[in-house]
Order: sequence, then C-alpha cells, then structure tokens
Amino acid sequence: EVQLAYSSLGQTENFELVEDDSRHWLTPKIRRHIYDFFCKHFNLPQQTEVVEINVLPKENLLAAPTGQLSTSMKGKMIFDIHQEASEKLILHLKESREHQADHLKNIVEKARDLSGYDDENVEQIFITGKYQRNGYSLTKIALQGSGQYMIPMLLFIPEINDNYAAIIYLSPEGKIKEAMPGGEIEQLVKKGYVVLAIDLPGIGELKNTATRNLAPAYTGVLTGESIVGLRASDINRAVRFLIKRENIAAHKITAIASGELCIPLIHAAAFEKNITTTILIHPLISYESVAMNRYYKIGLSTNPGGGTGHPYEVDFNWGVPGALTAYDLPDLVASIAPRKVIMAGTVDQMLDPVSFMQIKEVYDFAQRTYKAAEAEGNLIITTSTNLEEIQTLIPR
Repeated sequence: EVQLAYSSLGQTENFELVEDDSRHWLTPKIRRHIYDFFCKHFNLPQQTEVVEINVLPKENLLAAPTGQLSTSMKGKMIFDIHQEASEKLILHLKESREHQADHLKNIVEKARDLSGYDDENVEQIFITGKYQRNGYSLTKIALQGSGQYMIPMLLFIPEINDNYAAIIYLSPEGKIKEAMPGGEIEQLVKKGYVVLAIDLPGIGELKNTATRNLAPAYTGVLTGESIVGLRASDINRAVRFLIKRENIAAHKITAIASGELCIPLIHAAAFEKNITTTILIHPLISYESVAMNRYYKIGLSTNPGGGTGHPYEVDFNWGVPGALTAYDLPDLVASIAPRKVIMAGTVDQMLDPVSFMQIKEVYDFAQRTYKAAEAEGNLIITTSTNLEEIQTLIPR
C-alpha cells in the first residue's frame, strides 16, 4: 500500500524495503541499505565501505549524574504515586468492612461491574467426541463462551451409575495437563467424582500462540472489561452446564483452580452460589500486596526456554482495573460465606509462600464473616498443597 502511494506520486525511488533473515537486529545487510539510503537522499557520495566512527563514551552522554532523572533528582517513580493512591483506597476498604452487611452486598455488585462479568445465559453445546477408558468415559465438549468462541472441555464420568458430586478442574497449563491416564483428574474420577476440565480464554487450546499474550487484558482496561471477568463468566457457564445434567448432584459442585486461575474462580464463586466448594491452590493473597510493593512477579511473562524478554513483560490477565476502589480478594472470599473455601499454599506478589499468620491477618474480615455465618469451619487455610489431603475435603 505504501509503494502504491509513492507510485501514484511518481516517487517510487523514495521508498525502499529491506529485510534480512535474522532476529530483530540491525544486521550488516540492513545497515548497508540504511547507509546507502541516507547517502543518496543527503546527496553524499556513495561509498563501498561503512565509515567507522568514534562513539562517545557513555559518561559524555549523561544529562544527569546517575543517568536517571529519578535517582539524580530524587524524584518519585510512578509506583510511589500509585502507592499513595492505593493507601487511601485500602484505608477506605478497612472502614467499609466495619459495616459488614452493606459492604458484602456492595462488593459483589461492584466486582461484577468492574470485572465486566457477563451473566448472559446463552449456551450452545456441541459433543465433538467420546471414548472409553478403564473405569470411566471421556467426552469432548465445546460450550458457547462469553464471546464469539467455544470453550473446549473434557467431561470425565465414572462407570458407576450414581448421582455424582462434580468437580470443575482449572489449570493454568490447560486441561490436558492432568487429563492423561494416571493424572490428577483420573485420580479424582476413580474416587467417584465427575470431573469437567476446562480451557479458559488464554489457556490451552484458547492460548494465543501467534503473538505475546499482553494485548487482550490491556485492551480490557480500555473497554471496561477484564480477562478475570471473562474467565469467571465462562466458569459459571460450565457450572450451569453441569447443573442441567441428570446424573449430577447440583448441591455438590466443587471448583479447583491453581495459580493465576484462582482469581477468576474467586470471582466466579462470589457470583454463583451453585459452586458449593471452592479450592484455591497457590492463590494470590491480595491485590493490596501487588499495589503496595514495588516489585511483583505475578503475570511475569517467561520465554519457553526460560528467562524473560524485553527484559520484563507483565500481562494483566490476573487483574481487574479499579478493583481496590471497591474490593480486594479477601472481600470476595468473605462474600462466599457460608460455602466452603479452601486456600492451600497462598503466595504473595512475588509468588513466594505466605506464612499462616500473615494469611490469618489479611483474611481477618473473611474469618469474621464466616464466624458470623456460623460457618467458621468452612474457611480452611492451609500451607499444604498435597492433593491427597485436599481431596478429603471435597464433598462426596
């Protein structure tokens, strides 16, 4: 298109395209063409060799003693400004929690709005395959998602004809991670559970492999939506799918998530009362922990071979824009009361384990809410992530 524009003006010689079979570097071939281009258009004599120049030492180029205005002039970083604003929001949340009933009602409504949660009940379902394994069947299902896409799911059903307790299984590595014979899903199925493993947007079959996984969540900031809200919507579509099945005990639906997917599950459980047990493995302790600390690793993009790029890229698939203006993750956990919530191996913003006492302190409001609902035993906080131990807490 650019070439056509130059051609229409009779200036095709003023536009050139050059590329080389290399990474995103200025290779000798590309440098040669750039050099020739400037010689031509600045009316300089063409030369066969690139002229070597003496590059000024870095120290001669510094406009400030340290090379950074922020450190030379002791200025504020954007983090400092955000931290000051966050402190006020967090203080407001603490004050709001003193009015428990109103606070719980408001946070759920606000979380729906801020996350862009879609509650539309339009569900197209396609069976795309089915086969038998030892002791259970596996059905491939495509369920209409929140947008113009289908949610890939695997439904595992034990051979025993019964009114099954069901488990929704969410892994940040995709449904296939534990779907093979001998995996965690098979262990659950052989204990008599129906298991529905799902690939949420950005995960597994729905993972963006063409480009870096940054744009969708940041686009959501501009459109008033979020990946968290999108994923929560699709989790609850899966819940409704299970409830409609004749062989499922609707009052015994458990959802298990690990890592980053704990956040959309917390939102989903706050919005959908048919999730009777919520199991969170390595959940983030709070949004406050991210806002109040300069460094964090949640959302940090890593290369397939290890390491990070550019040098750091952080996605926002875990965040809800403006969340701290209305709620934090412990507030949503409180709103789930009296239903069961199990938090196993909670981590901080650096993805490091958090002590039991620190979790108890941050989740004080949630604990008080469960106590007021006479369901203290239904908020279980543990540092263990042992699957065998966690399985004993799932309703049968």
